Amino acid sequence: AEENAEDYEKIFEILKKVANFTRFYKRTIFFTIASMLAMVVGCTEKPDEGTEDTLLRSMTFRITGAESEQFHIYDGVQWQTFTQNRSIAEDAYCGTAYEAEKFYCIHPFSDSFQFIDGAVKVTIPQEQSCAVGQVDTRALFYGGISRQNEIEMQSLCSVVQFTLANEGISKVRISGKGSERIAGRHKVVFNNDYTVGFNPALGVDDWTTATLTPSDSTAFKAGKWGFVIYPREFTKGITLEFASADGKLAQKDFPALEVLAGRGYDLGV
Repeated sequence: AEENAEDYEKIFEILKKVANFTRFYKRTIFFTIASMLAMVVGCTEKPDEGTEDTLLRSMTFRITGAESEQFHIYDGVQWQTFTQNRSIAEDAYCGTAYEAEKFYCIHPFSDSFQFIDGAVKVTIPQEQSCAVGQVDTRALFYGGISRQNEIEMQSLCSVVQFTLANEGISKVRISGKGSERIAGRHKVVFNNDYTVGFNPALGVDDWTTATLTPSDSTAFKAGKWGFVIYPREFTKGITLEFASADGKLAQKDFPALEVLAGRGYDLGV
């Protein structure tokens, strides 16, 4: 009996050690799982602006209405670059961005652009330059808002064209007879109804003229040329001034005209 008692005591000691080890092991497993959960929860929270880019997701957008090898898209945190992927489709653009309810795109893009209160300030240059049959693409802005994974870019500017029958003109200037603002800094507004456009009340510069020169020579070639300007109504008409290389000037006036976004208007001449 005494021998059995000693055996029982040894067995109980072994069981206590096992129990203690088990409790320790369970605690270890519990704290390990808790730590892992804390890491997962922390990673699924959207970081504040300026934090490390740990939540960027690979995305593909179908972008139509404008052509470019790259577009820049604002995801609510910063501007992201999306590059055309022709292996998917001509209008497929791939990149990374933070998850957002809506994404905003403007083109052409500048590193100076800031998305503030649903608007971006852009500049239509007062001094424009292009080749015959074209316009200054620096001034030809497009904007769009995502619907799921699609962005339809909307043309924001107007193009006023004129035709030169002869060579020898070195510079052409356009102005409104009512001193209307036609170039300079202006705010592009992204509206809740998915429309994008310039807000006339949010202009910064009162540039009432724009000047065009040929980009590939010192004088215009015969053919069709065009200005890029803000959409607006010219209640008193438009004036074109032509300057030749020898300093001579000529002027032609046109009647009242309303120019709309995404439209081209041919003055003839």
